[in-house]
Formats: sequence, structure tokens, C-alpha cells
Amino acid sequence: MRSFVTLIVVVLTCAGCAELPPTPDANDHEVVTTIELTLIQNQPPRDTIFVRWQDKDGPGGNAPDIVDTMWLDSGRTYYTTIRVLNASVTPTENMTETIASEEINHQFFYAFDPTTLGATRYLDKDGRDLPVGLSIDISALAPGNGMLTVELSHYPDFNDKDGVQKSTDTDISIQIPVIVRP
Repeated sequence: MRSFVTLIVVVLTCAGCAELPPTPDANDHEVVTTIELTLIQNQPPRDTIFVRWQDKDGPGGNAPDIVDTMWLDSGRTYYTTIRVLNASVTPTENMTETIASEEINHQFFYAFDPTTLGATRYLDKDGRDLPVGLSIDISALAPGNGMLTVELSHYPDFNDKDGVQKSTDTDISIQIPVIVRP
């Protein structure tokens, strides 16, 4: 009988050592209240444009507090960087650093009216050589008005990120008015 009890204790102890599946990360999604775009013309006079979108109370609730219009000159290309903040906490969190450190789990997607803006070109890649979108080139093609949609996809399983398809998990999706001048 003593051998049987010892065997049960050993089996239960070894079963407790088995690797358990990872627990879900409570911080899978970034809390984003502010998006800041800095655009620098690639050609002289190399003007710098700063555009902000802010929704202090976060998703849902009230409409955004700040939605700047992006004014561009036609025929110009703009080197663009994005800064992502969470202003719902004190001090404000710079989520750009988190996204950069978790680049294999994130990708920004940019959509716009193709008659006024040209294709964006991703300038940064993750460790698997897939786009991230913290820095891009935006080309202003022709005069007109439109919207730039900026969406941050979150891939809980980095293997789902292919650089082309958006994730079903979105950290934020915003629209910024764009006016391209002649």
C-alpha cells in the first residue's frame, strides 16, 4: 500500500510539472488616444507638417477632441513618422516604443483616395522583413480632398502577420482629412 501511495504522489507531482499553455496577455491591445504624424517634404524647401488626431476618452464615448487636416502640396513626397500615445494615464504613455518593441505583432495600414495620394511606401520592417509602418513615404499626386485612414493591426500570433492582410484585431482606426494643394 505504501508503494501505491508513493506512486500516486510521484504521478501527481510530475503532472504538476507539465508545461501549461501560456495565459492570455491582458495587455494584448494598446490603448491609443493620440496619433501624431510628422511629415517632411523629401524635396526642398523640406517643409515640416505636424498632424494630430486625439480622442482623450479613448474608443467609444465622445467624438475626437482634435482632428487636424493634413495639407500637402501636389507632386511632393513626404517622409512620414507616426507617434502613438495613451493620454488616458498620467504620465502620458508613449505607445510608439511598445509597438516598435513588439513590431512582429503590429502593422499600420494606410488607405486613401488614390486620385489625390499615391501609394505609401513602408520604410521600416520587423525581424521577419515584414512592414511595420512607423515610418513611411506618402506621395501627394494631384490637387483634391480626401481622407487618410490609419489603422493599427495587432497580431496576437505573429505567424498570422503576412505584411498584406489586416488582422481581425485592431488597436485603433482613425481618419484624417487631407487637402492636396496645386
